[in-house]
Amino acid sequence: MLADPAIDAVVLATPHSLHAGQIIAAAAAGKHAFVEKPFALSLRDAEAAVRACAEKKLTLAIGYNWRFQPALQEIKRMLADDGRLGKLLHIEGNFCGPACTASSASTGARAERKDRRGMTGRGVHLVDAMICLAGRIDSVYAQSSRTVRDFGLDDTTSMLFRFENGATGYLGTVIATAETRRLQVFGANGWAETGDVEH
Repeated sequence: MLADPAIDAVVLATPHSLHAGQIIAAAAAGKHAFVEKPFALSLRDAEAAVRACAEKKLTLAIGYNWRFQPALQEIKRMLADDGRLGKLLHIEGNFCGPACTASSASTGARAERKDRRGMTGRGVHLVDAMICLAGRIDSVYAQSSRTVRDFGLDDTTSMLFRFENGATGYLGTVIATAETRRLQVFGANGWAETGDVEH
């Protein structure tokens, strides 16, 4: 497929652990890449994948679908466009549930035991949503443990963020509990929340 000159770009919906190598192979073949999140599992692999695309002036896009949710777009407007929420002070959220630990054939890439992690399956959505709303992260403190599950790297993760704009954030993601999702944004004039409903 990569040798086919009629193909300009690839979409990678493969296991997380394969993304970096596949992006680099696509770049070597001159193909743009759109990849499921997360696009790499280590900083070294992420930098190599980005560098491979940049050197060939190819587009590399990562599929964070939360950015396109009407609720998140409205919260962004409430912060940036019309100022209804006032100055951004804090963002917090949870994205939890056992869905990314299912082992049936229908779950595809998420069925691979090495890819079952709270952050890669769930938490990264909230981190990206927070970056979308608050901008770059200045510092992060994280703790993660495998407390209940007998596979993967972790099942319980919590993180504290400080963003470059001075806002703070909290994230919790637990793949050993019932399904829930929530993102709450606090501004000086009010707060807004989205979650537990489809988009």
